[in-house]
Amino acid sequence: MNILLLKSIPRKTGYTEKMTDHFKRGIAQTDASLKEVDILTRDIKLCKGCYVCWTKTPGRCIYRDAMDELLNDFLRADIVMLATPLYHYTMNCEMFRFFERTLPLSIPTFEHSSDGVMKNGVRYPERWSNKKIGLITCGGFKGEENFSAMIQTFELIANGLNLDICGILIRPESYLLPFKLAKPKTIATIEKAFEKAGLELGRDGCISKDTADRAKTPIVGGADMYTNYADIYFDYAAKAYEKGVFDEKEIVEKVMKDPVILMQELASYIDPVATAKVRAIMYFHFTDIALRYTLHINRGKCELVEGTEPDKYDLLVETDSKTWGDMFLRDIHPRTALMNKQILLKGEKGLFAKIDKYFPPPSD
Repeated sequence: MNILLLKSIPRKTGYTEKMTDHFKRGIAQTDASLKEVDILTRDIKLCKGCYVCWTKTPGRCIYRDAMDELLNDFLRADIVMLATPLYHYTMNCEMFRFFERTLPLSIPTFEHSSDGVMKNGVRYPERWSNKKIGLITCGGFKGEENFSAMIQTFELIANGLNLDICGILIRPESYLLPFKLAKPKTIATIEKAFEKAGLELGRDGCISKDTADRAKTPIVGGADMYTNYADIYFDYAAKAYEKGVFDEKEIVEKVMKDPVILMQELASYIDPVATAKVRAIMYFHFTDIALRYTLHINRGKCELVEGTEPDKYDLLVETDSKTWGDMFLRDIHPRTALMNKQILLKGEKGLFAKIDKYFPPPSD
């Protein structure tokens, strides 16, 4: 089985690239032959709509550029996989440019597909037996609905070229993919799904629905938490660009240690069993950024409130945001922070010792 992977991914450290790498690891476990082409590195001129490839020189474009080789690769492939990020709700312009230049593979006849959509005829029907096409795409939106234009465009392209669809891998919430510490099992499930998709494609020639569904597993439940993650991420990214140094790993670490994110995550970790009989108010004051949060634990439930100091509390935790982030991510032991007076406690100090019990870190 010959698989042609066409990539149009400008950001080589981006999420579409990373998930495509997981996909390729799956293919590598099979006997399938993979040819990978980065079309951004190829000279592909814009289609000028002259129809010379239909009239004067049927099947041959007026341009002599990289498309000569790529069209041959396209014809030789049993499966063509596309990898493109979601740009303005659909595939990016480089991928569009490639498909605009596939016009020589069609002929100027009109017919209807099995689902009733009009399309052009295929120039080389003998080379089209069981030929398939698939899609990998990642985007920053949380909802699958934001990929609808991409999917519809892809399906129309497949229909127009008389290609069966072998699978569609969508990855929303792409900004959350680096945060494995917060959602270890979920992120692992997603990465394994992309790898399994490559395995299935190389072995079976198609990607199962179950695997495609796992690939788009939600990372966070609510839109508000996702929006907060994204807003904070871009705030750090903007500051990095202002300094002229964009280090994605450093930005991800800063987001992971941001007190707003950490407090929201902490509240979401509530163990309803361990706190079934607990009623307590824990007040957190971050001295370096004047940020205040109150955790209300009420018999298995937790409410996080941002704002001023509460009228009463059972425990006050006073620290700076860096120390809290270091402790939360286990870069510093809580005992060490207390001994060094980086964290000050007032009230029922035993509550602080039970934080990991009441709010166990994710081990899913």
